[in-house]
Amino acid sequence: MAASSFAVLPLLNYSSTTDRSSSSYSSSKLLRFWNLPNSKYRSTKHSNHRCPQVLVSFSLNQPADDDDASDAALFLESNSIADYMRFKRRPDAGNSGSSELQTAIVTYKKRFPWILLNPFLQVDLVSTIHIADKEYFTTLQKELEPYDSILYEMVASKETLENRRNPIAAKRLKTSRSRGFSILGFIQRQMARVLTLDFQLDCLDYDAKNWYHADLDFETFTLLQREKGESFYSFARDMTIRSTKAIIQPALVTEGLDTWKSKLLWVSRVFPMPLVGLFLIGAFCADFGNQTEDYPELEALSRLDIGAAMKVFLAKRLTSELTLATSDIEEKSVIIGERNRAATEALRRAMEQGHNRIAILYGGGHMPDLGRRLREEFDLVPSEVKWVTAWSIRNPMDLETSSFPILRKMAEALRWPLNRYQTLALLIFSSVLALDLCFWELFFDSTIDWASHIAAELYQFVDNTKLLCSADSSPRSLSVPWIFNHSLMDSVFSNVARAPEDPILGVTVAYNNDPSPAKINLGVGAYRTEEGKPLVLDVVRRAEQQLVNDPSRVKEYIPIVGLADFNKLSAKLILGADSPAIQESRVATIQCLSGTGSLRVGAEFLKKHYHQSVIYIPKPTWGNHPKVFNLAGLSVEYYRYYDPATRGLDFQGLLEDLGAAPSGAIVLLHACAHNPTGVDPTSEQWEQIRQLIRSKSLLPFFDSAYQGFASGSLDTDAQSVRTFVADGGECLIAQSYAKNMGLYGERVGALSIVCKSAEVASKVESQVKLVVRPMYSSPPIHGASIVATILKSSDMYNDWTIELKGMADRIISMRKQLFEALQVKGTPGDWSHIIKQIGMFTFTGLNKEQVAFMTKEFHIYMTSDGRISMAGLSSKTVPHLVDAIHAAVTRVG
Repeated sequence: MAASSFAVLPLLNYSSTTDRSSSSYSSSKLLRFWNLPNSKYRSTKHSNHRCPQVLVSFSLNQPADDDDASDAALFLESNSIADYMRFKRRPDAGNSGSSELQTAIVTYKKRFPWILLNPFLQVDLVSTIHIADKEYFTTLQKELEPYDSILYEMVASKETLENRRNPIAAKRLKTSRSRGFSILGFIQRQMARVLTLDFQLDCLDYDAKNWYHADLDFETFTLLQREKGESFYSFARDMTIRSTKAIIQPALVTEGLDTWKSKLLWVSRVFPMPLVGLFLIGAFCADFGNQTEDYPELEALSRLDIGAAMKVFLAKRLTSELTLATSDIEEKSVIIGERNRAATEALRRAMEQGHNRIAILYGGGHMPDLGRRLREEFDLVPSEVKWVTAWSIRNPMDLETSSFPILRKMAEALRWPLNRYQTLALLIFSSVLALDLCFWELFFDSTIDWASHIAAELYQFVDNTKLLCSADSSPRSLSVPWIFNHSLMDSVFSNVARAPEDPILGVTVAYNNDPSPAKINLGVGAYRTEEGKPLVLDVVRRAEQQLVNDPSRVKEYIPIVGLADFNKLSAKLILGADSPAIQESRVATIQCLSGTGSLRVGAEFLKKHYHQSVIYIPKPTWGNHPKVFNLAGLSVEYYRYYDPATRGLDFQGLLEDLGAAPSGAIVLLHACAHNPTGVDPTSEQWEQIRQLIRSKSLLPFFDSAYQGFASGSLDTDAQSVRTFVADGGECLIAQSYAKNMGLYGERVGALSIVCKSAEVASKVESQVKLVVRPMYSSPPIHGASIVATILKSSDMYNDWTIELKGMADRIISMRKQLFEALQVKGTPGDWSHIIKQIGMFTFTGLNKEQVAFMTKEFHIYMTSDGRISMAGLSSKTVPHLVDAIHAAVTRVG
């Protein structure tokens, strides 16, 4: 099943793109009545619990027993993908094996009598298949012209979507692979070429005025997949497993085939490479007269047309009732569910703008869930179904066009007129690849980067193909330019999308690009002097010089856990020299890469060894916190922390949310100087938090990034941590020396894990070493040596505390100056929170529009949430900031 799933998924629009095809369609308009006397009709029970009435429908164009009639009542039931596609034998096929794959356009309208309120409202679900005959897309384009709006799918980068209507940019983007999922787009294009079909993105005009994007952008899509722990490969794997279970049924005798051929057909469907199985069956069932009309793939194979057989197999798989087995997986996924939610939101906007005739152009894989949403969320019901032919499957045979020597010789040896040699080559390759991916996942229990894996295998496949292709190959032969675009070979990383700018670091980038002499950077999280310059502490320079002058110092690797002196002194700094936990050796301390590295190592350890994988973090918090914990595999939840109304602590909300947390959950706590709000609990509030955490058996994880930098006192700023440790409880503490020693670029930090006993602490340290070893092996020596030198020298330690208090006092002074200047200016509002908050940052309460106004008009740079770094202010720049705040508050509101 692996091969078939990987072959079928790109056709159903589980990607962001679609493909080309031919068209002819039949329509049947249906009327519904509560009573229809003396009429020939079919009756269908309505499955929606909200509308239990009987639906009566009849065809205006064709009799009810016509095989081509389309009953819209079908779409009131719980649908599968197969309901939006159908496989048909051509009426004029005879014994030629010709057939068609058709897709549905289902029209939804309001029920009677509510339709009278808006008789013109019509929403059409236009189901598409991404590779099809060219005429199919030509017809779709023409059919969509009269609509007020066409809501189309495309997962593409924000840059791509913004430049869509720019002719120059659009031309560049059309030839690039950034319009959708690059690897899937590549696979779809190659499938189109193998099956002699066309690709949707190459045929439909997405730049038409009435076409609107109704999908997730790539950045949001990726973020949602990360949050749900989903990937395209895991989605395909789950669907494969589910459909395989549905397929594996007892091998019954199929009507029209003798027993052994029937069982062989069943084996081919369970076989991991179904198309290869069908290929083998074709060899056994070469006598055309013994075939049954129910299995046209055997007809195609008996005529030895592998391309037609592949089309028939895929068409029947797409229209199989087995697609219903995977519907629950699809609707809960980001690939289907979240993207459909984006489509329905776009539909709401279109309806609010007065659009009455709306089409939702999505792949067939999305339609069952979209149909359900139209019924349940919009109270719309299907009224008409129109079928459009996507594939016309015929059996041309021409061995002479073959130019792939090995396959030609194989065909000649077997006496097979094998004209679709490219299909066989791609089939063998994709089957081996799919099995490779499947076995890695199932037997080695490892999630692999399937996109990179596919790209690498494709590259190797193409490289090997060069040796097999003849020099006089025809334009349609399996040569490197035919199967593999040269544009892709420019770089193996062509599929890499540009990542969004970091919201905090992006502020500095914008500031640096601003030529204005009046500009102020209040976004940076680093201390600045009164002159706005970076500061290197005098005591740090002295310690560094002492290290340089020591001839015994070497640059060898240090242990995995880091410098022993550094670890010992760091634990004492945060816990206190007289801490019972230290005296009883209950603390495992590991040198890490500043605060971020300490958090990540701690998170990785907890994911592997702690019984809970959910962590509660304050809202708001430092922007990197959720990213660190999500990437480590923890599930992030939020607890209330900041109250915008009071610009203070939402203490009641905090207690309620932590009280509702599951027993044993991890809780992230800012030890002091909460980032970004600057709001800290009082001593009494900390005690209540401690009692709640202990009563719920929650595990505290402290982030101590500003010890000594908040109040100016190292002991005061560590009091929250020491309170939790004093009662014998266990916790984790991440320390950073970036702020309090100004060692931003040295990346110096520590992770301390306080345990119940020395034995447990020793075991914990041994496991943390296993986390660190494959991550960065051992930490850097220089920054940790500076810290250890300062902490173990009483003179240097005292000098450091003096300099540290000087930095803290300057920040406190800036708060006071800013508050008083706003008072003098008469700026509307209560600004007392500026002097009540603590630490490097102040949450001003300014909204995004006001921040944007200040940046544009006054060249003041800060994060969009209104957070400013008080360390970036000086007495000279306070008046300019006050003018900007006053103007923003009075003019923007």
